[in-house]
Amino acid sequence: MGIARNVIFHETLLRGEQYSRPLERSNLHDFTEYKLKGHCLVEQVHLSIGNNKHSMTVSYVTTALGFFNTLVYYSTNRNRLSEEGHEVQEDIKIVGGVSHAYSSLVSVNYNLINPEMGEAQAVPSEILNLENTSSWAYDPITKERYANWVYQTEIQYGSMAYNNPKAIYDSPQIHIAVLTDLIPGTRYYYRPKGACDIFSFIAPFEYDSSAKESMTSIPSPYPFTIGLLSDLGQTKVSQLSIAAIAALSPDVTLLAGDLSYADGWPSLWDSFGRMMQSVFAYTPLLTTGGNHEMGSSEGWQHYEARYPTPHLNSLSAAVAYWGRDLGPVHIIALNSYAKTNDNSRQYHWLSHYLAHEIDRNLTPWLVVIMHVPWYSTNSGHWKEGELMRLDMEVLLYSAGVDVVISGHNHAYERTHPIYDGEVNSCGPVYLTVGDGGNYENVLLPWRQPPSDWSAFREASFGVAGLEILNSTHSALSWHRHACSSNSPEALHMNFSDSCISPGDNSEQRMETSDRSW
Repeated sequence: MGIARNVIFHETLLRGEQYSRPLERSNLHDFTEYKLKGHCLVEQVHLSIGNNKHSMTVSYVTTALGFFNTLVYYSTNRNRLSEEGHEVQEDIKIVGGVSHAYSSLVSVNYNLINPEMGEAQAVPSEILNLENTSSWAYDPITKERYANWVYQTEIQYGSMAYNNPKAIYDSPQIHIAVLTDLIPGTRYYYRPKGACDIFSFIAPFEYDSSAKESMTSIPSPYPFTIGLLSDLGQTKVSQLSIAAIAALSPDVTLLAGDLSYADGWPSLWDSFGRMMQSVFAYTPLLTTGGNHEMGSSEGWQHYEARYPTPHLNSLSAAVAYWGRDLGPVHIIALNSYAKTNDNSRQYHWLSHYLAHEIDRNLTPWLVVIMHVPWYSTNSGHWKEGELMRLDMEVLLYSAGVDVVISGHNHAYERTHPIYDGEVNSCGPVYLTVGDGGNYENVLLPWRQPPSDWSAFREASFGVAGLEILNSTHSALSWHRHACSSNSPEALHMNFSDSCISPGDNSEQRMETSDRSW
């Protein structure tokens, strides 16, 4: 028999005969417009292109405890959003959305405290304080140790113990809302509920479904500017990179993987989001994932939770590969870390999408982003993407892809048009833009001699921009804003205009820019 523990069960209550439903709980807090004392609720705001035409996705987080409704106000009149009682103004649209939070296990990467460039993101004592459970994992009376008792004096790299509650990261509440019925070329102002700031963006050009029947009456989408970067991270160089993107005033920016370099230290996704807000709350960002979103105990979790892509409307079941037309360009993202053979889901999606979902009369330019380059003369990551190239290159070539953008190699390189290892005027130009400025520094040396198809290469830090001028011509520009350095005092960064990264054996190492028409 069980022990009663002074609890009396009435037979009638067990049968439910005298049960009365309790009164509804009173609403103790209105979390929809709650603000912390002296702080704003909303941060990490950024934009991405929505799944549907003429839509923009707004992502943000709320940092206080409690549940907050997802709500974004937007209007073409900024003053309206700053007025008292703006929620009831007729010219203000209000959209809800979805939100979620998650937990993950903390992991420790060597570069967290020993980066090759930039400041350390944690100190050893902070990590040991999490890993060493000996100060609390025992019975204070009997001194018997709990199963998760660990006495540790040296850092253990990799995932922390699952049974260590201090090794668990809880995310803030992440909100996603979609602004719809946007008019191209129009500036919109928006404010997530609970935010202290008002943000804005210009809706990019998009063709309507009736475009074929009314081509002569459609405003020109040209020029159309695309910002290009990859392997960004969170150093001072990274900050210069996103500032350089902002200076381009792009219609959209493509980031070809390796975003935050959190590498299992999840709070770095929050600091990354705060850094990105200064630019990408005002201009949309489209991404695919890289090895730093998949590896280092990341497993896609943080990336997929925070950086939505327009994959659903392109009939892709995966966040990291998708297609979307925007202005005169059709953009396709591929995942270097998913299967690519002809029996794979990604291959099947790509072959169908290229055959049925692209109209080159409406979008004469076709641009692909992926993380691992297929063509690079850098010795680092040599031929890592070769199997993917063998599987998929013929699909891109047959579809007439114009430009392929990758990262992974921490350097900049531009090829001549190429197909199957040979210069080919009908092939795409391949760009490696892995020079965003992350803590791993530049990747060297270059292989010598350079291949005939390599047009420009340099191991430094910068960003690129692709300006689509008309249906047949575009202009590519890349500009350097920093180099690597041997100086520990300078945290291995050199911001001189005449800098050269130590060990850069490229032919263009003294060049500050690259331009191609």
